[in-house]
Amino acid sequence: MKRLKEEDLKRLLEESAKLLDVKLDILAIDTGLREDKSYYYAKRSGKVRKSWTKMTVVVDVESQVILAEDVRKGPGNDGVVLREMFERGDIPSCDVLLADSGYDCRGNEEIAIFKPIRRGGCYKSEDRINIFLRWLFCRIIGLYGKRWMVETVFSVIKRRFGDRIKSRSPYSKFVESHFIPVAYNIWRFFIPHINLTYLTSLT
Repeated sequence: MKRLKEEDLKRLLEESAKLLDVKLDILAIDTGLREDKSYYYAKRSGKVRKSWTKMTVVVDVESQVILAEDVRKGPGNDGVVLREMFERGDIPSCDVLLADSGYDCRGNEEIAIFKPIRRGGCYKSEDRINIFLRWLFCRIIGLYGKRWMVETVFSVIKRRFGDRIKSRSPYSKFVESHFIPVAYNIWRFFIPHINLTYLTSLT
C-alpha cells in the first residue's frame, strides 16, 4: 500500500476547509492533543516519554475551521514551529494571527500577537515593551480574547473524536494526527445540515 505524503495530507485539509465559509480576518494558533498514555501515568510508572507526537493547528476564529496544521515529534519550541509554518506558507494571509506566550520567539512579533515572556522579571528593551503594549491594547479592546476559539476547537475535537492519539507506529501517529483536523472540518460542515434535517422531521 502506497504511503501518504505530508503534501497530500495538507492538501486534503485545505480542501476540507473550503467546505465552510472562512473569513481569514482573525486566526489563532495553538498546540494540543496527546498520545494514549498521559504524562502523569508515564511518570508514575517510571517510563517518562522522551518524545511524543505534537500537533499544531491554525484556526479561523469566526468559523472555527482548521486551516493549517503541523505534525512533528515533541518536545520542541512552539515559536520555531510558528516561524517554520509561516516561512513554508502554511499559514493563510490574514489581518491578525493570535498566539499564546509559548510562541514568543525572536522574529515572531512580525507574524503574531502574543504576550511576551518577561525574561529577568521585566521588559527592558524597547522592542519587548512595544510587543507587550501591542498585546495589552489588543486585550483591552477584546481582540486577544478571541484566541480562546482555538481552545474551543480542541475541546470539540476531544469530545467528538477523543483526546488522545492512539496509533502505535510513528507513521500511523503521523497520519492519524493529520486526519483529525480533516474529520473535524467535515463534521463542522455536516452538523448544521444534520440539525436542520432533525428539526424538519419534528415538524
